[in-house]
Amino acid sequence: MIIRIAYFDETSPVGREWITAALQGVDGVQAAYHAAPADGGPGYVSVAVLDDMDAEPRSAAALSARREELGVASKGPDRVAYFVVNDHVDNARSI
Repeated sequence: MIIRIAYFDETSPVGREWITAALQGVDGVQAAYHAAPADGGPGYVSVAVLDDMDAEPRSAAALSARREELGVASKGPDRVAYFVVNDHVDNARSI
């Protein structure tokens, strides 16, 4: 399992719900989240939980297709980091 974190330093997550919606149903994408700073500061992170790195190009293609369909001009994240999950717990609860 891979966690992909995209950091947006100055961009607000408001109006970017299309991103998480575009990932719904993409093979290999287990979950996607947008999270803003708890202190109300600028920026946000976009977190995707992927089965493996093979899911990355599929998720990127889904986002690109939806961005083009909506005519969204987006500069993309300021940086992206990938983490391999070594251990986890899943209490199967919805947010």
